[in-house]
Amino acid sequence: MQNLAYMPPATQTAFCRFRDKLESSLQTYAASWHERDRDLFLIRLERYFADFYEPFARLYATHPAFESQLERLGSLLIEQYATRSESLKKLDLEREITPDWFQRETMSGGIYYVDLFAGTIPGVQ
Repeated sequence: MQNLAYMPPATQTAFCRFRDKLESSLQTYAASWHERDRDLFLIRLERYFADFYEPFARLYATHPAFESQLERLGSLLIEQYATRSESLKKLDLEREITPDWFQRETMSGGIYYVDLFAGTIPGVQ
């Protein structure tokens, strides 16, 4: 895979361990997936692994539950991808190949300072 070569050696090792530990969970879900979905999941996992792993490890690597929580996070990634609709998977791909999608003139956004008008997020409801 291409992205693995760009990871620092320690992150490469962590990625390979992470991917290997996820293999049984991946097999469970991948049986019902299109082969393309399994490939896309693994490609995206490799592409974004360093982005979430390195800050996570800096914060929690010394915690006794680090490995189990990392494994749980991997299982959650698989579960969520497995239940993601086809239209959202297509949107994910579109946004990956169009990284400036949110800067287009057809987009609009807003910021809500919940604390200034509702106090809390439940207060917004």
